[in-house]
Amino acid sequence: VDGIPFAWGLRICLMALAVSPLGTLLTAEECFIVPVVSDHMPQTFRVMGASQNVEVMSWNVMSRGRAGKTGRAGTALEGKALTNNGLDCDETPADYEQRLKERMLPVLAGWMQGSSNDCRRVACMQEFPVQPLLQQE
Repeated sequence: VDGIPFAWGLRICLMALAVSPLGTLLTAEECFIVPVVSDHMPQTFRVMGASQNVEVMSWNVMSRGRAGKTGRAGTALEGKALTNNGLDCDETPADYEQRLKERMLPVLAGWMQGSSNDCRRVACMQEFPVQPLLQQE
């Protein structure tokens, strides 16, 4: 804002907001045990402003599970087990799509439907596919 020093503007913004954790939407058993939902638990927060509260869910839903491969000869990872997730989960594109539709989306939809008129909800999804077709990598 013109005429307001940056430090004062930052102080005004910080005074207008407070963030408090609300918890997780799934237990560790629901999230990590077969059938796997993700290798991260969905976290929820409330951001309180001067005139509006917003609940935020942040969730790394885990990209397509890739595991069971071994590092190639001549590379730094030669002979080592390779995986892109903490659960050593390996999925075909069809398995990945099924996990998102049957195990992740119901959690997201249930949380979004639970919002009230006085508090909006925002979902921040990480490793969630944005292309119409699931990508292999």
